[in-house]
Amino acid sequence: TLGRLAFDIRRLGKTEMREFLRLIGMNIHDEVNERFESSLLKGALSLDAVLGTHLGPRSPNTIMTYLYRLAGDHGRVGSPIGGMGSISDELAHAAREAGVTIRTGMPVSRIVISNGRVTGVEIESGERFDSMTVISNADPKRTIMDLVGARHVETGFTHRIHHLQQAVPTGCTMALTATSLMAEFLRGRIENPVLIGPDSEAEQWVSSVASTDRWSYGICKKTRLGDQEVVIRLPDIDLNGRSVVLVDDVASSGQTLATAAEECMSRTARHVDVLVTHGLFYNDAQQLLKRAGVRHIWSTDSVTHESNIIPLNGLLKDAVLKLP
Repeated sequence: TLGRLAFDIRRLGKTEMREFLRLIGMNIHDEVNERFESSLLKGALSLDAVLGTHLGPRSPNTIMTYLYRLAGDHGRVGSPIGGMGSISDELAHAAREAGVTIRTGMPVSRIVISNGRVTGVEIESGERFDSMTVISNADPKRTIMDLVGARHVETGFTHRIHHLQQAVPTGCTMALTATSLMAEFLRGRIENPVLIGPDSEAEQWVSSVASTDRWSYGICKKTRLGDQEVVIRLPDIDLNGRSVVLVDDVASSGQTLATAAEECMSRTARHVDVLVTHGLFYNDAQQLLKRAGVRHIWSTDSVTHESNIIPLNGLLKDAVLKLP
């Protein structure tokens, strides 16, 4: 294969071969600066070159990663039909077909160790499940230090796990959030809204959106009874006649948001809108939300969908151009 690749490169001819070899080692930053003036266009092209990698625009070979992206399906990002949640649904279906029983909403308090080996798990309610094999999806530090317990492993291993930072080391990381853009969007459309997070995981996003204008906000308590059934308990906030916005980072099936919307309407909220960062909305999620009484469904354009109303190009452009 390598020999054929070399032969194909030689067939380009002396001039084109030299240009090809020059380009594949270049970084996308130098190339876009050489060819374009618009910083927005430079940022957009640079994003395509580094998306899904641990590279920055000035990293060598990012021209190659850009061309590689374009070679596959014209540069479009692949996504499973039905969103990422559909993969979990298919895995769950296959597991049940194989005789597996799936139980959710049961936090594990510890992995039981007896005579130096695993014998099962114990959940917070005290119920115990015996097994000679336990597979943990928690991170290594939580699995060993919290669930297994440091006393059951060697001291040196405990020390290494305790100081574990991340699985993939990188010299430069950048965390981005669209909460300021979401707050700005709401500011121009709804006067003094009440922001509600559908579960505890949404609190960091809801509180950030609410903080700039000191809007009232609260977090629901969610109990999952099954794959498609949840119970929502609203926070102790008077919603009578108020404009409520349900805020979350990801919306896939829409079940949790729909249940929260129904609870808000039962508290005689004036109207309920939904604002999410990543709007997957697979299957009949939008119809489900509308039936629950949701007035507007809004999302950023991180995932292409008809609900997109908040563009992220400026946020991403600024971040990419700051990378080393």
